[in-house]
Amino acid sequence: MPSVWKLQALLEGAWTLGFDPLGASQLASVLGSDSFRASPSDDAEVVLDSRNLVGLVDSTAWLGVSDLVSLFGSIGVRCSLLECRAPSGPNSTHPRLLEHVYSYILSGRVSSTSLETFSVPMILQHEGHSRVVIGVELDSYDEPTALIVLDPNTPVEAMRLLTKAAECSQSPDPDAALSRLSHSQYNWAEVLGSLRVDVSRLTHPQYQLLQVNGLIETEQDLQVLSLL
Repeated sequence: MPSVWKLQALLEGAWTLGFDPLGASQLASVLGSDSFRASPSDDAEVVLDSRNLVGLVDSTAWLGVSDLVSLFGSIGVRCSLLECRAPSGPNSTHPRLLEHVYSYILSGRVSSTSLETFSVPMILQHEGHSRVVIGVELDSYDEPTALIVLDPNTPVEAMRLLTKAAECSQSPDPDAALSRLSHSQYNWAEVLGSLRVDVSRLTHPQYQLLQVNGLIETEQDLQVLSLL
């Protein structure tokens, strides 16, 4: 897992290569950096720090999924950024978002007859928060009803206990092993609940989804990403 500093440096590198100049310029303005110029004039003398073009490295600026599209693109990974700009279901919910995630996961099936899948996790973002989507929950009719996510707001120790619980479930005596974790300071229902986002809770006005589509294989792919 790369450090925060490394991710910031990689994104700075993407901007240096020309990815998302508008986004880079906007963030430079927020950070108060005067070293970035989206379109410098011919007679302008600009001295750039290649390590910290915008001023992102070592800052505490919040980044979004559009920034990750640039970062991934610069290292050869092709992504799509999907926007859910309005609710698609009753009570201001987004069932079509859930359906798309399920379809994306199914697209990673090893074969048409296998239930085994391999899909790179998606990133779900709404105003003020981002979560990593690692799966969906299906009802008795095999219809998606909830997202399975990793939420950075979940306490680290609680997630460690959850990992231990998964390991205990594979032990020769899982009941005994799990009982040793039952006296945790965390409520298991709350910990497990933090991993599950029911469609009824997808009620923010807008969402963005980042999905990985493969590797950049042609010059055209690279040009499209550079224009984002």
